[in-house]
Amino acid sequence: MSNTPQPSRKPGSSRGARTRLNIDAVASVGNPNDGETVNQPSQDVIPAAIPAIPASVPNNRPTAPSLRMGSTEDADLVPMSRRWRAILRGESPLAFAERLGRRIFYLVPSERRCKFCNAPFRGGLLGRLGYTPSRKNPSLCERCIERAPEGGALVPVSVLFADVRGYTTIAERLTSVETTALLHRFYQTASVALLAHDAILGQIAGDEVMAIFVPGLAGSRYPHRAVDSAAAFLRGIGYGSDEGPWLEVGVGICTGEEYVGNVGGGGFKDFTAIGDITNTAARLQASAAGGEIVMCGTTYAAMAGAYGTIDPRDLQLKGKNAAVRSFRIRVQ
Repeated sequence: MSNTPQPSRKPGSSRGARTRLNIDAVASVGNPNDGETVNQPSQDVIPAAIPAIPASVPNNRPTAPSLRMGSTEDADLVPMSRRWRAILRGESPLAFAERLGRRIFYLVPSERRCKFCNAPFRGGLLGRLGYTPSRKNPSLCERCIERAPEGGALVPVSVLFADVRGYTTIAERLTSVETTALLHRFYQTASVALLAHDAILGQIAGDEVMAIFVPGLAGSRYPHRAVDSAAAFLRGIGYGSDEGPWLEVGVGICTGEEYVGNVGGGGFKDFTAIGDITNTAARLQASAAGGEIVMCGTTYAAMAGAYGTIDPRDLQLKGKNAAVRSFRIRVQ
């Protein structure tokens, strides 16, 4: 038996500080195309018109960036954690090899390339190596998302959940084929609106859609992008139109610092966000009626009055010890 000393393992540090998200008042937004007016209490400022885009969680706690996955050593995870942090925050890669790789890729002409690693989307050998558009976001490559090693980092993030209202009743009323067609249209409308605002699709399953917005892709105004994408999505569903919505959908958004990256084991991994921010976003979504966007206080503050002044409302969300302040925008 070898007496070579084994590298020490770092214990997981405490999770990042929680962001208490609160805020909730209702503001009705008129259709900017038909000059519709809205009725609001005199003390509220009428929100700006919401732009339209044509339609064409686990309850785990985040750990420190040195989170151990499977048998991977901490010595390997620390550089990988730094890589994830640089990518998701939009910082310059720390490793010389990564900086060199980006420069080499930039020399290859291409109309489209990965926003993270600069790889050109040209097919051929690069495509077979995984440098093809990711299903999570076509502005990124599979090697940076799906094929990247397990790991992640604590980064600023806005998490969005959208859910169909009354899905059980719909599934009971329609045939399975009709229900599938309806959900396919729901997924398609969500993907168009979310990806147009630089989201990374977290999960699309059942009657729910999750999306992640990080500075490295959506820029410093990532909370604003999250809210704008939700508004565009709801307009794609039909809210604010003469015909009305073809499906009842509510949206919840929460912003803060959370563990984001490839999480999994046993041959399966998925790119997602884990922690209190994700859980709160899901709970806020559950409190939203059809056509409503319910956001936390941090998200609302980042909007800098883009949708007007909205009075807060404290919500007692399921699983939360304290009331959560939330802000509510209604698209109609």
